[in-house]
Amino acid sequence: MSLFSGDGLTYLNACVGRNGGPYTFYDYSLGYYESGNNISEQLFINNDHIDLKVYPIVFLYRQYIELMIKHLYLSASSILLGEPKRLGNHKIYDKWESLLAIMKAESQLELDDKDFTEISKMIKEFEDIDPKGETFRYPISNDGVLHLQDIIHINIKILYDNMKKIYECFEDLDLRLSVIKEWSYNARDY
Repeated sequence: MSLFSGDGLTYLNACVGRNGGPYTFYDYSLGYYESGNNISEQLFINNDHIDLKVYPIVFLYRQYIELMIKHLYLSASSILLGEPKRLGNHKIYDKWESLLAIMKAESQLELDDKDFTEISKMIKEFEDIDPKGETFRYPISNDGVLHLQDIIHINIKILYDNMKKIYECFEDLDLRLSVIKEWSYNARDY
């Protein structure tokens, strides 16, 4: 039997590809976010192997941020600029800044810099600690340099709580874009 097949306990068969999708950057990002939360919440109950599980947790959260920013950027460029644009690199802070620039230019969204100061700071922290999305995937860089030499602790609860703030911000932005999209569809109908 193939590793990537459905069989046996059907409630454990995940639908993928054309059998459940098409899934979007948004859908993928939620999978990463919820998985990071699940591992974190298990550590709140039993912190066995916390020093090992921190790596997949931070990787999952960073991947969530990257994919959600890509989703929001694709949506914003499509809805607000009329042309969907993709961002190809792993620089999440640059992508975040580009996204905010597009969204702040749309007055109907009523965005203010102060709304994003804390979130921008957190995204910058992720960018600084893991600029290429590799720090929590591999113990060393491609050049053989040990990652995380200047950091000795990561508190899972602090990370978890702050990821909720990022999640809430992203959901708010996604909702605002959905409202603008709906308005534009309704305006064309009249």
